Amino acid sequence: MTGMPSHAGMSRRVYRVALACIALLFVVCAYTAAQWRAASADRALREALLNQARNIAQTIDVGQARALTFTAADADLPAFQRLRAHLANYHTVIDCRGIYILALRDGELVFGPESYAPDDPQASPPGTIYLEPSAQDWAIFQTARAFTGGPWDDEYGTFVSALAPVLDPRSGQVLMAIGLDIEATTWQATLNRERLKAVLALLPLPLILCGGLWVVRRRDRWPRSQRWLRYAETITIAAFGLTLTLIVALTLHEAQARARQEAFRHLADMHAALVLDAFNDLRDHRLKPLAAFFAGSEHVTRGEFRVFATLLEQRLDLRALEWVQPVPAAHKAEWEVRAQAEGETTFGGSDFTIWQYGEDGARTPAAGREMYYPVWYVEPLTGNEAALGYDLGSEAVRRAALEAAIATGLPTATDPLALVQDEAGATGLLAFAPVFDGEAQPGLVLAVFHPEAFLRSALFAEPGADATAVVEMYQIEAGQPARYLAASWSNPAAGHSNDFGGGPSSFRRPLFAFGKTYVLNVYPGPAFLAANPLWHGWVAALSGLLITAAATAIAATGVYRRTNLETLVQARTAELRATLYSIGDAVIATDMAGRVQQMNPVAEQLTGWTEDEVRGIPLETVFHIVNEETRAPAENPVQRVLHDGKVVGLANHTLLIARDGSEWPIADSGAPIQDASGTTSGVVLVFRDQTGERAAQRALQESEGRYRSLYENSTVGIYRTTPDGHILLANPALVALLGYASFDELATRNLARDGYPPSHERTHFLDSIERDGAVKGLESAWIRRDGSTIFVRESARAIRDPQGKTLYYDGVVEDITARKQFEKTLAQERNLLRTLIDNLPDMIFVKDLESRFVLVNQAALQIGQQTMADIIGKNDFEINPPELAAQYYADDQAIMHSGQPILDREEYNVSAGQARWFSTSKVPLRDGAGQIIGLVGMSRDITTRKQAEQQLAEQLDELRRWHAAMLGREGRIIELKREVNDLLSQAGQPPRYPSVTESKIEE
Repeated sequence: MTGMPSHAGMSRRVYRVALACIALLFVVCAYTAAQWRAASADRALREALLNQARNIAQTIDVGQARALTFTAADADLPAFQRLRAHLANYHTVIDCRGIYILALRDGELVFGPESYAPDDPQASPPGTIYLEPSAQDWAIFQTARAFTGGPWDDEYGTFVSALAPVLDPRSGQVLMAIGLDIEATTWQATLNRERLKAVLALLPLPLILCGGLWVVRRRDRWPRSQRWLRYAETITIAAFGLTLTLIVALTLHEAQARARQEAFRHLADMHAALVLDAFNDLRDHRLKPLAAFFAGSEHVTRGEFRVFATLLEQRLDLRALEWVQPVPAAHKAEWEVRAQAEGETTFGGSDFTIWQYGEDGARTPAAGREMYYPVWYVEPLTGNEAALGYDLGSEAVRRAALEAAIATGLPTATDPLALVQDEAGATGLLAFAPVFDGEAQPGLVLAVFHPEAFLRSALFAEPGADATAVVEMYQIEAGQPARYLAASWSNPAAGHSNDFGGGPSSFRRPLFAFGKTYVLNVYPGPAFLAANPLWHGWVAALSGLLITAAATAIAATGVYRRTNLETLVQARTAELRATLYSIGDAVIATDMAGRVQQMNPVAEQLTGWTEDEVRGIPLETVFHIVNEETRAPAENPVQRVLHDGKVVGLANHTLLIARDGSEWPIADSGAPIQDASGTTSGVVLVFRDQTGERAAQRALQESEGRYRSLYENSTVGIYRTTPDGHILLANPALVALLGYASFDELATRNLARDGYPPSHERTHFLDSIERDGAVKGLESAWIRRDGSTIFVRESARAIRDPQGKTLYYDGVVEDITARKQFEKTLAQERNLLRTLIDNLPDMIFVKDLESRFVLVNQAALQIGQQTMADIIGKNDFEINPPELAAQYYADDQAIMHSGQPILDREEYNVSAGQARWFSTSKVPLRDGAGQIIGLVGMSRDITTRKQAEQQLAEQLDELRRWHAAMLGREGRIIELKREVNDLLSQAGQPPRYPSVTESKIEE
């Protein structure tokens, strides 16, 4: 590029040939890049599609697969319906047209479960024969090898397909094949987008080259003021190099990212396989053996359940294994008695009952259903006692899962829910397996686990360690957003949501377990990213920048050498002209006849004429000046200069009238233009706009007037004194303040000697102002002319000469006598108030908004035998017992929030080892604006009164007991008298106590 010819040396033919070469090179490179990128995308898409088919095949339950007949009868089978739901759910999170299952039956390939909706054109009922399968479709049932093929046509359309076998682990035979289709049009559109990306990435390169050629060929036609044109070659090289560097760097970065992604895929497959194995192990080696144990036993005791369940809990992090006993409502009481007889208890040790949660969230006996499903056994029992007796059918999510398990006969899991045995309400899952043992109603075994703990246990994840791969678990259902369940590694800086994490670096793996469709989203963890950094692109970018910089520097050096001489010549010519045009004053040059030859931009602005317009025009036409006051034409300065042969100036108050009629106050001078021999060849007129100067003068005069008015009319005293106290200046306010009739009378006074009373020496003022150069807000006493004392607030600064010697003091004085008197009165009132408060027998205290004590009286201190330092700034929690402090704090906050007082509340308190009663009142404390800023309280010791009341109550109680005793004694005497009369009557003798009659006794 350094040798790129200029317009003069580049013929049209050479220009066209160069453009043609650039276009041809671009077409070749773009085609190659587009095909390479499309081929790479095709391989990646086929590999991704094949991996999805393999992943689905690996998660299929072989037991359920064997149950399928691949006939129309499958439509009613639970295994078929469950598998079809899995495929439909998983189809919502992967990019394909559909998922289907093929099987070989009677020499034909037939369709089974699939993700298509019944009304989808691609849908095939179970047992439908595949009419146009490819050779590879047939081969998979012989070779058991997964493949991706197509595009090829069949009766459903044109597709790219991937098939993966589902093998029988016992025989190794292909039970069925999982197929995924992508429409050929969609596939081709994806490849075309990749081709377009390659073309667009390379397009800037030919555009830069063609643009550079065009600028170089035409730059001589453009103004030389566009200096950047001389560096067109350099700019083109720099732009081309930077663009090419960016393309190469991004390409290498993308290639390394793909390689790292492929390496991580194997790691993701391994992690997903571990989780899949854990769920299969839970189903096949935990729940199924436990269900078989119950089905094969006439009765399983708690001890037998504990032993068997303990063996099954090993390795997997399960919360509990449980047995659910179906109990008809008619026999609920009998089963509860049976459980109690066997020693069963519910949480807290009470007798075993079948219970549920009431509407208020409290435990209540189960009721309202024909069949109950209580938790009968649970292991481990410790930590799970709360689940015993809980009716799983009383809650909708649990009931739906157990009814599905009973109806289908298949293991079934719940949606995420809060576990009964976890007080914190942690999310968990319940996996049911029905037990059919000939009873009318089957029982169920179930596993309870936390998804996150189960996931980490399956992956052997160590808490706190950086993960190489992060596995997130989601539950998905067609038409619903994905539901986050757990993650194998928690990032403290980021939470979890229902969106799949990891971005484009993540891999999604299906997990069909217990009737639910889960997705394992696996993405690189910090450890993997740290071990596999993406550095190829950065190295390429740095290398490209260095090469581009070197090429640009070489090109710039050539351009510099070519233009250096031209630049030097132009610089010399421009210096003289720049001097004229850079002067801040207006300049007009004329010839000997007074005709304008040159004019700088400032003169153009003031006169309203341009240099091109006035060249050769008489000066009077352009430079029209008049007297500002008389408006008479002013003398032409050029004529005076030519006449006198020396520098002349304009008269004062000269106005320049511009072309548009605007007026400018100016000051100017004219000088002859003379050559080396002294011959005059013209006149140079220099003038300047005085608008700013005139405005500054007026502003200065106005400022002086305002300052004088401020000085004379200020309400505070202003002075200037010598360091030894002689008054040099004083405004009327200070003269009046000190009681003098005039400044002349005040000036006879020495402020240092006569201005201060003996108790307020001037020494402090002098020390401060000489040390700091100023005093601010100094309060002192001054003596007026009549000998009275006033208090002032004084601010002053020292004025010094360049050598630092103090010349005088300038200061401001404000009369604060009234304020001082007010402060004195206020201090007396405060002292009186404090004396009154401290001598009251009642306790008085003030608290701030945070219930801290800000004031207490002596009575309060004496009660607690404390000092002021023990109380002030502290709250009740730092002084009183916690229970009492909590009550006081609650009362305080209630008062300050509601604004309602507490009056005459009787409180019992133990302070300093003594029990006391207090009558306490608290009211809110408000500021001047009515805002609550605390509270005021008063407590009166009523211990003596309460003791008297208690003593009186005891005396009254004693009197009542005495009165009751006396009444009982009198009745007994009457009874004895009646008995004596009865005995005498039986002996035939008259009564001894005739006054005691039967009627009176009955009364």
